[in-house]
Amino acid sequence: MRIRQTGVYSIACAATGKVYIGSSRDIHGRRLSHLGQLARGKHPVPELQSDWNKYGLMYFFFSVLELCSREQQFEREQWNLDLTPEAIRYNLSPTAGTIKDYKRSDANKEKSSRAHRLLTDEQVAEAEKLYRAGQTCATIGQRFGVGLWVIHKAVRGKLLTGSSEPVVGVVRRKRTPEMRARMSKAGKSRAPMSIEAREKISTAMKGREFSDEWLAKISAANRGKTRTPEQRVAMSVARKAAYAVNPELRIKAGNARRGKALTPEMRLKHIEVFQSPELRAKMSAAHKGKPWTEAQRAARQDRSPEVQAKISANMKAAQGSRSSEWREKQRLAKVGKSLSLETRAKLSAALIGRKRSPETCRKLSEANIGKHPSEEEIGRAHV
Repeated sequence: MRIRQTGVYSIACAATGKVYIGSSRDIHGRRLSHLGQLARGKHPVPELQSDWNKYGLMYFFFSVLELCSREQQFEREQWNLDLTPEAIRYNLSPTAGTIKDYKRSDANKEKSSRAHRLLTDEQVAEAEKLYRAGQTCATIGQRFGVGLWVIHKAVRGKLLTGSSEPVVGVVRRKRTPEMRARMSKAGKSRAPMSIEAREKISTAMKGREFSDEWLAKISAANRGKTRTPEQRVAMSVARKAAYAVNPELRIKAGNARRGKALTPEMRLKHIEVFQSPELRAKMSAAHKGKPWTEAQRAARQDRSPEVQAKISANMKAAQGSRSSEWREKQRLAKVGKSLSLETRAKLSAALIGRKRSPETCRKLSEANIGKHPSEEEIGRAHV
C-alpha cells in the first residue's frame, strides 16, 4: 500500500535552468499527474509545456524539496517560492496555492473564448451529421473552432442556442420536472451535513464580498416568489433538524439578523404575517408551558437606554403604519375577552417592583384623560 506524503517538490529543466515549485498532499501522485499532462501536451503552464516539447523527458528532473504537515503545506511552498528568483521560475503566480496574481495573455484569452463559443442552429445540425458519419467530437470541434464540450452537448441534443446567431458564454441545460424531482429525491436521501463540514463552509464564506450588481441580480431573481405551504413545512423541518444538530446555529442566526433595519414595505408585510390568527395560535401553543430562563429574564431587565429607545422607536413606527381598519379589527377582537385569574396573578407578580419613569407616568395619565371604564371593567376590577 502506497503511503501518501505531504511536502514541497520541484520540476527542473537542465537545458534552461528554470524550475517549477509546487506542493501536494500526495507528492508521488502529483508527480504522475504532471508527467501525464506533459506527455499529452495539456499542462496548464505553457512555458513548461513548451520546454518539455522542445527538450524531452531526459532534461527534466522531479525532486522532493521537503516533507511537512498538511497545515504547513502552502507556508513551506511559499517559503521555497520566495527563495527562487522570479527569472528562473516556471510558476504562473508568485503566491502559493493560487493563481490570483497571474495575468493571462491576449492569445490565451482568445483561445479560451474560442473554446467557450457556441454554435448556431445550422452549425449544430451540421455537427450532428458529421458525428453520425463517423467523425470524432475532437475533429468536429477543430473544424468549427470550438471546445470539445460544445460538440459533446451538440451531438446529444443538450446544446441550447435559441437563435441562428452565435452566442458566447456558458449555457445551462434546462431541467425538466422529472429531472428536478430526481435531484430533489437524491438531495433528501443524503445524510445531514456534519458540524465540521458546516464550519469549513462558514470559514470559507466569511469575509467574502459580493458586488452590488451581483446582489441586485439575486434580489431581482427572488422578488415576487412565494413559497407553497409544503415548501414552508419542509424548510421548517430542515431548520429544526439543523438546530438540533448544532444548537449554536440558532444563536448565530439571531446575531446575523440583529441590527438590520427593515424597509417600510417589509415592516408592513411582517405585521400582516405575524398578526394572522393561525400564526398567533401556533406561537401561543409553542410557548405555553415554557418558563423563561434566568438569563432571559436578566437580559430583558438589563436593557440599556439605547436598546429601550430603539425598541420604543420601532413600536411607534409600527403603530404609525397601521391602518384604521387594522386598529378597529384589533379593538373588536378584544371586546368581551377577559384575563384568567392565573394570567392576572402572573402579570401582577411581573409588575411588582417595576418603577415607571416620570415620562411614562405622564404619558399614561394623558392617555387615560377623559376615559371612563365600562360597567364590565368595573365588575372585573371588584372580582
